[in-house]
Amino acid sequence: MKVDFAKVDHFLDFITSSHIVQDMPFGEKMLKLSTGEVIKTPNVVRMLIPERITQQYFQFCTETNFTPMSKRTQLRVLDVCSASVRTSLQGLDNFSAQGSKAIEDLSEIVDKIADQAKSQARAKEMKQTLRSAKQYLRSDYKVHVTMESEVADHCLTFSLSDPKNSCFQGKCNHNHDEVCYECNQLTGVLSTIKEACAELQSEEERDDSICLVAQAEKDILAWKAHQLRTVNQDQAKHDVLDVIFRSSALLVMDWAMKFLPRKFRESQCDWFAKRGIPWHITVAFTRSEANAPLGKLTFVHLFQSCPQDSVAVTAILQDVIEMLKERRPQLQKVYCKQDNAGCYHCGSTVVGSRLNSLSDVKVERFDFLDPQGGKGEADRQAATIKGHINVYLNEGHDVNNAAQMKEAIESNGGIPGVIVKYVKPPELSAGKNVVKWDGISTLNNFQFCPNGITTWKAYNIGPGKLVPW
Repeated sequence: MKVDFAKVDHFLDFITSSHIVQDMPFGEKMLKLSTGEVIKTPNVVRMLIPERITQQYFQFCTETNFTPMSKRTQLRVLDVCSASVRTSLQGLDNFSAQGSKAIEDLSEIVDKIADQAKSQARAKEMKQTLRSAKQYLRSDYKVHVTMESEVADHCLTFSLSDPKNSCFQGKCNHNHDEVCYECNQLTGVLSTIKEACAELQSEEERDDSICLVAQAEKDILAWKAHQLRTVNQDQAKHDVLDVIFRSSALLVMDWAMKFLPRKFRESQCDWFAKRGIPWHITVAFTRSEANAPLGKLTFVHLFQSCPQDSVAVTAILQDVIEMLKERRPQLQKVYCKQDNAGCYHCGSTVVGSRLNSLSDVKVERFDFLDPQGGKGEADRQAATIKGHINVYLNEGHDVNNAAQMKEAIESNGGIPGVIVKYVKPPELSAGKNVVKWDGISTLNNFQFCPNGITTWKAYNIGPGKLVPW
C-alpha cells in the first residue's frame, strides 16, 4: 500500500490532539514496526471509537480544504496505533464522569416518566437526544469552540468574559445571532424532561425527579463549561511553543503520584503500611532553530520525604533553570505551565519564581490548566519512568528508598533525555516566606512585567489586570 506521507502526518496530528486522546500517568504500549523493532510508548486513552474519529476527521478536512486518505486507510492506521479503550472516566476527568452520570440519570427518569404516561415513542426520542448530546459534548463541541463565533456557546471571548470586571472582558466584533443545533437540542430536551417531571402523579416521585433533573442539568452544564475552558487554557501552551527559540524554553511541572517502595521478593508484612516516595517531574521543551523540531529534556527530583508546598516547588524551579542554563548557555527566559495544585497556584510560588530565578534567566509567564484538564507531558514521562523501574525490579533489585529509586532510573544506561537528582529536604525547605494573594484561585494566567504582574482569569480574554510589585 502506497500513501502520501503528508496525509499520514496530517492524520496522525489529528488523532494525537488533546480532544482525541488523553495521557495516562501509568502503563506502556508496545509498538512493533515492520522491521521487527519494538518501540515502547506511554499509554494513552482514546476518547472516541475509530468510526467516530474518521467521521470527525473527514469533517475537519472538509472545513480546511484538505484531501484526506481513504476511510479504510485511516482505520488501518488507528488499528496499529497504540491506545487504550476508555472504560472508566473517574481517574481522568471528574467533570466528564459526573456529566456522563447525569445523562444516565436523566435516561432513567425518562423511563419512569414513560411508564406512567404510557408514551414509549416520546421516551425513545428523548433518550436518543440525550445520547446524541453526550456524544457531542465528548467530541465535536471542543472542535466547534473558537475565539470568535456567532454562536454564543461556541465563542470563547463571549463565554469567558467577566461581566463585572472590564480587565477580564473581551470585545466581540460580531453578533451572536446564530444557534447551534446540538446545543439547542440539549437545552430543549432538558426543558422537556423538567416539564414532564412536574406532571408525575406521585408527589414523592415528582419532588425526587425534579431534584435529580436540577442536579443533572447543573453537572451537564459544568461539563460543557469545563470543555470550553480547557480549549482556551490549552491555547496558552500552543502559543508558547510557537515562539520558543534557542533562548527560551517551556517548563511543564507536576508532582508525580508517590512511588510505593517495592522489593523483588516481598513478604506479606512488607506489603502493608508502605510510605510513598515523593518525586517531582519537570519537562523542558526547547528548540535549536526557528523551524526545528522540539527537543525535550526531563528533570526528576527525588525526596525521601518532602512537603509538597510552594517552598519545594520554587526551589525545584530554580534548580531546573540552573541545570538547563548549564546545558543551554543562550537561555534567557522560561515559560511555566502546571496544574491547579495548591503548591503551584499560590502567591508564594508565583512571586517567588520570579524573585528567586537567575538574574540572566527570567520567568516570563505562569499558565495554569483548567482543573481536571487531563493528563500532560509530565504524566506521560512518569509512565515511561515507572516502566523502566519495573524492569530494574524484575532483574532482582529492591527499590525501598529515594536513593535506590535514583539508581533504578539510571540503570541500564538510564532513560534518554532524563536527568535524575536526589534532593534532601533540609536543604530545600529553609526560610519559608508566605505571600498572601487574595483571589489568586480565580486567576489562571500570569505575565511578569518590570512594574508588576499582569493577570487574567482566562487566557487572552481582556487586557488583564496589573498587580504592582
